[in-house]
Amino acid sequence: MKFRNVMALSVVGACAAGLVFAQEQPQPAKTVQVVQKDKAEKSEAKKPSARMPNYFPKLGLSDQQREKILNALIDYNEQIDDLEDQINDLRAKRDADVRAVLSPEQREKLASLELEARKKRAEKADKGKKPAEPTEESK
Repeated sequence: MKFRNVMALSVVGACAAGLVFAQEQPQPAKTVQVVQKDKAEKSEAKKPSARMPNYFPKLGLSDQQREKILNALIDYNEQIDDLEDQINDLRAKRDADVRAVLSPEQREKLASLELEARKKRAEKADKGKKPAEPTEESK
């Protein structure tokens, strides 16, 4: 699950970087400001929460133990979220720096190759889905 989230964020970051560099003159300062604004909005909307780990409810925890565990989970989850944000920022910066080396033609070709790959993945995912059962009316 974590790997899928990381991969999804990497794809989104790569797509965003491709869009930014598809323009004639990239404006990295502006994109950093947008990222910082998005982070601020996320942190305002995000309420700290935690879920008790598996099997812990069956341990007969006291209210005090339960509160301490949940507080520890919330504290660590916030730190982990911050580190994941830093990783995502580094990946976006890395992708932007790598794309900056490419010529405009190479960036355009890369964007079309990435789009083609996304379409193939979507088609493959659609094939894996079971087709809807025919209804009485369609028979």
